[in-house]
Amino acid sequence: MEYPKAIACWCDTHVRPPFKVHPKRNPITVLDKRNFELSLYKDVIRVLNELKDNNVLIFSASRTHTPKVAVKLLKLFEIDHFFEDSEWGPGTKCDHIDRILSKHNYLTYSDMCLFDDELRNKDVERNLGVKFIHIPDEDIGLTYKIFQNGLKSWKTFNLTEFKD
Repeated sequence: MEYPKAIACWCDTHVRPPFKVHPKRNPITVLDKRNFELSLYKDVIRVLNELKDNNVLIFSASRTHTPKVAVKLLKLFEIDHFFEDSEWGPGTKCDHIDRILSKHNYLTYSDMCLFDDELRNKDVERNLGVKFIHIPDEDIGLTYKIFQNGLKSWKTFNLTEFKD
């Protein structure tokens, strides 16, 4: 399998602090203020490990207005060490990716793909040349199959679809 140099993914934070880790759940489950249970999608750890094993940089990009919540959740889920950098806050995914690449100027747009659940963020393809991989079902989330198909589409995209 061929990998991009970098992956960007979204991070949702539609929950209410304070948080606590459920003491009897494995994999890790986090409870919010209302005891709403949060857990990672089933294949996320597998995907993160594979990306790290293949020296792919992992970034998060989100329109969240609560970045402290996102940071806390990444730590509680014990996955914060996977992420090279994050761009959170107002603006489009194009804005977020621009800011990421301005800090990591050894990367180009074609080095990266974006896994995201919102179709409106497909504009990263047209505006930047970053391959967009849609996560079509928020309840199912990122699966290993979507991940593999996304990597294949990134390679094809860079070979045929986007030309500078």
